[in-house]
Amino acid sequence: MNRFLQNSFAIESINLTTMKKINLIFYLLLISITVANANTIKVPDDQLKIQKAINSSSNGDTILVSPGTYFENINFNGKKVVLTSYYLFNKDTSYIRTTIINGSKPVHPDTASCVIIINGQDSTTVLQGFTLTGGNGTAWKDEHSSGTYREGGGVLVALSSPTIRNNLIIGNEAINKTGLASSGGGGIRCGDGSPKILNNVIINNNGRYGGGLVFNFCCAVVRNNIICNNIGGEDYGGGGIWINGGITGKQNVFENNTIINNHSVSDGGGLLMYDSGAKAVLKNNIIAGNTAVSSPQISLRGAIVPVTYCDIEGGWNGTGNINIYPDFTDSVFFLDNSSPCIDSGDENPAYNDQSDPGNTSKALFPSKGNLRNDIGAYGGPGSIIFPYFKYSGIGLASTNISFGNNNVVGTPVQKKIAIVNQGTDKRNIDSIIVKVHKDNFIIKYYPVNILKPAQSDSIKFEWTPADENQFVDTIMVYHNAQNIINPIKIIVKGKANNPAEIKKTTLKNSIQNFPNPFSNITNIIYSIPVSDASLIVYNISGEIIKKYAVLRESGTVQFDGTCMPDGIYFYKLIAQDKTELNGKMVILR
Repeated sequence: MNRFLQNSFAIESINLTTMKKINLIFYLLLISITVANANTIKVPDDQLKIQKAINSSSNGDTILVSPGTYFENINFNGKKVVLTSYYLFNKDTSYIRTTIINGSKPVHPDTASCVIIINGQDSTTVLQGFTLTGGNGTAWKDEHSSGTYREGGGVLVALSSPTIRNNLIIGNEAINKTGLASSGGGGIRCGDGSPKILNNVIINNNGRYGGGLVFNFCCAVVRNNIICNNIGGEDYGGGGIWINGGITGKQNVFENNTIINNHSVSDGGGLLMYDSGAKAVLKNNIIAGNTAVSSPQISLRGAIVPVTYCDIEGGWNGTGNINIYPDFTDSVFFLDNSSPCIDSGDENPAYNDQSDPGNTSKALFPSKGNLRNDIGAYGGPGSIIFPYFKYSGIGLASTNISFGNNNVVGTPVQKKIAIVNQGTDKRNIDSIIVKVHKDNFIIKYYPVNILKPAQSDSIKFEWTPADENQFVDTIMVYHNAQNIINPIKIIVKGKANNPAEIKKTTLKNSIQNFPNPFSNITNIIYSIPVSDASLIVYNISGEIIKKYAVLRESGTVQFDGTCMPDGIYFYKLIAQDKTELNGKMVILR
């Protein structure tokens, strides 16, 4: 680069820096002019600590926090103030990432939320522009029961209706229930109020219910949030969002959120309505890639919830709902230009995306396409650019796989385990190695590439028992995800029995299957007085699944249920002499 170009770049850099300073001075002057009756308290210039600034404030004040890490557990103490980072001025998301409230060093372990808002504040109480991390929740006596719960790892809200917007709420938990009824709401817990939860990224939080968010008797407005990779469900279910109860005549509103890659160890990986009285309306949301033992995307438990114009993995009844992979790009769940979610939200103009000033018929980035609502966090009138985050992860449905103890020597048994890309970029499986039993335990299939965020696939493997000994082995999954264990280890085990021994115990005019329950393959073992019969397998509705011709008086018929859904199945053997034998088997994976 020649000297002239060097000088040009130097001048441009100086000018940009100068302009930023001028803009900042302008915004500060604007605040001082337009909010004449309110004060701006700067941290650390006026007060060294955020809590001291709150304590010294009056209703209507703005507390402006400079970039830095503040090891504090903030309590608004009834103040109706705006607590904000410098994101306030020009919406520069770097201020969100660099202005951090870390709640990991509480004065008292039972008051360990990053932020507490519990004194009847309204929407003029604002929490804006921070990274909230390290919180462990606060022991809080539930307003509707005699129990005390540890809740709100990141933020605890009770009897209040604040505005919580433009924050990165990451790495908080509410899981320690020692001496308590339970613990939940790893990211945010709200109770008995009408909070507004807007434009936040709520990620990697953990709670025994509601790993991401808990709403207990609320009528919250939850719009344009990314809620991902939160874990919960040990006690009451719910990985991403947990909702209980409601306010008469009102309901929680969830619009234009991306709820993805959350996990529950019971039901409701994405969202769970805890009881039939829970109230909510869902519109224009992406709900996909969530995992759970049952109802991985949404679990209603008897609640009646209108769901419209949502993209829900597995499908959902309701106007405008679709079941198509959202097509994210590799950054922060931006929609790809080919995404089916673009221009697929509610057609009512009230939900339109913001228009591009340069082309008013087109949506303003980060929305895409025309003005009709884009489903997900980047659509609608409230769409903004989020603070940049990028995380790596590979999720397995389990790391312990059991074939059970009722397998048959020499009979192959197949299993599969779901694997999901929990990152925001491409994932690769470099290799999968079986540690010991290469002869009778093989990997049938694994995805070399899981190309897209939230895309899932399966690892499929087969075991053919060689003897009656207990089988234990380790599968080593090598991958390109960073910051997690590599390789991921899956422990597999099982036990087999010799079919000759089974036949010795089989009586005349008898039929049974072994193993039962089974995952993919079972052996139907029979003994009849004639050599010509028919074996029929049918489902619980009476539909015939498979029919076999039986040509011997006793023997074994192998039934392959690999492509059949889990559930109860029946079989019967009908002989020429009218002998009829019946049995029941269960496919359980």
